[in-house]
Amino acid sequence: MAGFFSRATQMASRRASLAPDGGSKGGGVPPGVETVWAHATSDLRYEALDALGTRLQAHRPDLRFVLTADPAQVSIGKDPDAPLALARDVPTAARRLLDRYQPDLCLWTGGALNRPALHQASKAGADLLLTDVSETTLSDRPRGVFRNPMVAMIQLFDQIFAETIAARLQLERLGALPGRVSLLPALQPEIVPPACNDSDLRDVGGALAGRRLWLAAHVAAQEAEAVIKAHRHAARRSPHLLLVLVPDRIEDAPAMRDGLKASGLRWADFDDIGAPDDTIQVLFSEDPRNLALWYRVAALCFLGCSLWPGLGGRPPLVAATLGAAIICGPNLRDHLGTYEELTAKGAAQVIRDPQRLGETVLDLLAADRAARMALAAWDFATRGAPVSDHLLGVINARLDARQDAGLGGHDARA
Repeated sequence: MAGFFSRATQMASRRASLAPDGGSKGGGVPPGVETVWAHATSDLRYEALDALGTRLQAHRPDLRFVLTADPAQVSIGKDPDAPLALARDVPTAARRLLDRYQPDLCLWTGGALNRPALHQASKAGADLLLTDVSETTLSDRPRGVFRNPMVAMIQLFDQIFAETIAARLQLERLGALPGRVSLLPALQPEIVPPACNDSDLRDVGGALAGRRLWLAAHVAAQEAEAVIKAHRHAARRSPHLLLVLVPDRIEDAPAMRDGLKASGLRWADFDDIGAPDDTIQVLFSEDPRNLALWYRVAALCFLGCSLWPGLGGRPPLVAATLGAAIICGPNLRDHLGTYEELTAKGAAQVIRDPQRLGETVLDLLAADRAARMALAAWDFATRGAPVSDHLLGVINARLDARQDAGLGGHDARA
């Protein structure tokens, strides 16, 4: 199950950092290295671009993928693997970023076009692509007697993808050449779920068949007591209900074991016994890498680091991709946009206080509500593949054409 962290490792390896003033630390891109710069203008687009970059690098292992975002639009939080911050209309930050990375291609998502950065990228000879354009993304209203500056911005892009016919017509009114605009649905996150051992899945799934269970994943130290209390409450009404408890950090495991010992619940350690018998009420699974297994087994998942302020939440899309209905607390700063979308689709439910957790678990496990939520979560989390496939084809074709023309890698433009 070591592959569970491979995506995070890839994310860290392909990103660099900028100083708070927009300056750079360390060296830029080595000569001859192809570089794609992608810019996110929402949490969901950040998730989608991150996955797109992983797939792109699988096709072109030597490619450098640089992901930026405006901190006013994306919940970057304190994630060390967060995208580079690129505030809108800050010419010095844009210039430093372009000087350092010298991208061959820029993929911009949504509106809020960064005029200095895009003008400099175009002037340097990068291919510019724009996707996720809706009717509300851009304004085509005239500004007095002056030409709408959006017109000049739109004409910078070599290829534009509009979500609807109305958006395409709006782009053409703004001066985009019809041959450069085509229709494509909005980019959605595409998550490649972590693998788990087939024999573990078969053994654990078979042993737990017929038992109702819920998973509490990424549980922070300060949340453990509330989760244990919620299960104790729920178990009074459903005696055979099983909780699988997974800490957010392995360092917190000893304290959580102490809490389980004091709870009066019958519990066992997964590393010691494997699948539990019918008398066990809580199964403690210390290693977060086992989540690849538990997301597949559990119909319902509480995602922790969300009950107390300051924790920021944890990414929900792996759980959604593997078919788990999601419960979470209200403190979701780092992934707010994604949770809002999942909630709107009926795939997640937010509880406002810890006291509601036990009742919510019982309510959702009753009458197959969790199964309906899980189906909605899976549908939401997997719908981005066709759009990503199309964009990957376009990007690869443009990079190949640059190579054929002797423009691949920034040293060719020096």
